Amino acid sequence: MAISSIKSKVSSRKLSRISYGAYFLAGSTATIALTAIDKLTFSNLTRSTLSATLSTENYTGGNVANNNLAGYHLGGANNVATRTNVIDKLSFPYDIKSTLSATLATATMYLGGGASNQGTAGYIFGGNDATTGDLTSIQNLLYSTEARSSLSATLSRTIRRNYAIGDSGNAGYMVGGYANAIPGSSSRIEKLLFSTEAVSTLSDTLSTAAFDLTAAANTGSAGYVFISRATEIDKITFSSDTRSTLSSFSTINNTWSSATSDSGVAAYRGGGYDAAGYLGTLEQFSYSTETMSILSTTLSFSSSNPGAFANSARN
Repeated sequence: MAISSIKSKVSSRKLSRISYGAYFLAGSTATIALTAIDKLTFSNLTRSTLSATLSTENYTGGNVANNNLAGYHLGGANNVATRTNVIDKLSFPYDIKSTLSATLATATMYLGGGASNQGTAGYIFGGNDATTGDLTSIQNLLYSTEARSSLSATLSRTIRRNYAIGDSGNAGYMVGGYANAIPGSSSRIEKLLFSTEAVSTLSDTLSTAAFDLTAAANTGSAGYVFISRATEIDKITFSSDTRSTLSSFSTINNTWSSATSDSGVAAYRGGGYDAAGYLGTLEQFSYSTETMSILSTTLSFSSSNPGAFANSARN
């Protein structure tokens, strides 16, 4: 048998073992922050709890993932506001956790979601440092070396409690947030062009100024922003960088949840907090119909501000 044929079969077997899914990491409850990691398998929408855990009790960390290789949880804090600059790595497909030697430039919290340029780097936008306060910085995790650096480009204003999404191969988008300097919540959308790592501010804004919001990206198509404390969903069309608001709405009026994406298929939102308390709910937002539904599957824990990233078969 030709060597190329053998390599092809080995590669096929390896890929067949990959179980693609969304990961929801820890979060905060009324008494403690958690370390648990749940996985929602895309093929059957079942939930399992990993034996791997985060290295510290954690919520409000930033999250990025490099498909077929690893997901990363960066920074965060525990319930007594002890912050961390640690970067935890979850290696795919066997879901093995390790901790990088690289750390964030500063122990930051309220990082929101990270934006990933698949195969190249992940980016974390803004945050809040115990010494400096709200930040304008953008931090970069280079996937090939797992080295962390800070970009020379910065956000237009200090911000925390924001979220970010990545249109892989094109750009990352930072949406909403909160800053004392505004003051209050923001409707701003800022764009980081991956090819030049330059930042610009879109002329379009969110329909509502909001913080503690969540978002997910359908690569090559659009990003969807789930506004906190409301049921509306804003859509950012990547080709035109324009924002519209959908006529279909989110099923749960919650805040402090997290979202991630199976590009080409659906976004998944989990956890959060509403009038009834902490949530373990999982929602699915179908990209083909742009409608939201509640899954019968739930997380093993109910928490606010969990981390979230996905290992998707597509960017």
